[in-house]
Amino acid sequence: MGRPTFTIDGKRLRDLRDESGKTLLTVAKELHKKLGKQNHPSTDATLTSDYQRVERTGRTSRQRAEALAGIFGVTVEVLQGKGVPEPVVYLARISALLQERFSNGANEALVRALHQVADKGEPSAESISWLAEDIGRQIEAAQLGRNPAELAELAELTGLPESELLKPANVEGYWLVIVNGRGIHRTKLVHGATEVVWEATEIGEKLHWRGSDGSIRMFRDEPWFRVELERGWDPKDVIRIDFVRCAPTDGTGISWVKATWRDRFLFEHAFKNWAYSVANFVTDFDGHQSPAGDVRHLRLLVTEYERSTYRPTGRMVISGNLDELHAQTFESFSRESSTHALVQNWLIGDLKRALAPFFAEHPRQCWRVSRGARRVVIDLDEYRARKRPILDCHHGIKYSIDLVEEVANHEFASVPWREKDIERLQQDLTKMLDDPNDTRWTSDDPCRTFEPYVTEG
Repeated sequence: MGRPTFTIDGKRLRDLRDESGKTLLTVAKELHKKLGKQNHPSTDATLTSDYQRVERTGRTSRQRAEALAGIFGVTVEVLQGKGVPEPVVYLARISALLQERFSNGANEALVRALHQVADKGEPSAESISWLAEDIGRQIEAAQLGRNPAELAELAELTGLPESELLKPANVEGYWLVIVNGRGIHRTKLVHGATEVVWEATEIGEKLHWRGSDGSIRMFRDEPWFRVELERGWDPKDVIRIDFVRCAPTDGTGISWVKATWRDRFLFEHAFKNWAYSVANFVTDFDGHQSPAGDVRHLRLLVTEYERSTYRPTGRMVISGNLDELHAQTFESFSRESSTHALVQNWLIGDLKRALAPFFAEHPRQCWRVSRGARRVVIDLDEYRARKRPILDCHHGIKYSIDLVEEVANHEFASVPWREKDIERLQQDLTKMLDDPNDTRWTSDDPCRTFEPYVTEG
């Protein structure tokens, strides 16, 4: 067998691995699997050695290069050192350049820039890092506008000729954001993936959700990403937010480029967290839909905490007696895009009946209801009742309430829960505590108990 003839940048490959936090062995095993060699056993030492040789020499095959590009979510051109560098790599280059210029005697413009960014004239590793990030952003902007004055200023700061300044840069990147929907049309070029998230969520926060059954769906067809917001009632009432990362093209325009792994990581987490707080139905970028099934499988999960360590000790499942919900009633609410609200009403009514006996054990002043991260939290301060020594009193969280989906018998999965609905439950429980004689929640039902809390694993 001849030597591998395809060449990549070994240092770029190491940088990508370091950025991902993966070990040599982890990447080697992923590569082995991606090449379809699971049926060809090999020791960990051999796999690691073979992969490490690629990092060291840069020599490989086109097939392996494509597999490695897939593992790190980049193009083969990036592995060859031709594509957009990773931000940490690019900023490291700028930092090293600035460190050298300060060591050799920085000019007045560079000293002034350091003072403006770091409020100090003497360079340090930290202040040079800040300055490198600031200059990197300026270079990104200049590559789009090609303003001669800006390029001249950057050349004075960095000592680089214009040809070097116009090589691919990457600090935050530029994104084209296109919004289309009834009554809203917007196209913007924004700086950084964080700005993309802000643009999309800012639009979403202003939506008037008709009913409780609006949904957010996410799609990934790289280099493009899309977020769709369906407001309910009319399935055609959809707002689509499309966005793609851009790169300047020789001063003549922009072209689409693939997102970095950092961009994808930010989108997957930021959009999901946001969507779970503003919509009751969410499909993420991986196609995972939540709730996965019928909303009548939703439950409220009440967790009880012990006095001293505040660790969970028990839980109570609130089913809302949804099995008694008439199908015709459900269909009627479905036409109004309000099935989620209907189910929540039944769950909350059942929750009040279940909690009433426990609330009655302590005076009103001992209880406080607040909102946590996608949950309602109930604190108990027994000392306010002045019935036992302070060291024997419970002071802190007593119950937490989460909205979950029962995916199997007594198996639950977290689901979206709008902030406005969490706030509503908080207010309902607070009113219930303020008016303990309200017949809407008093009950002659036998007191329910908490089953022991079992930690998985």
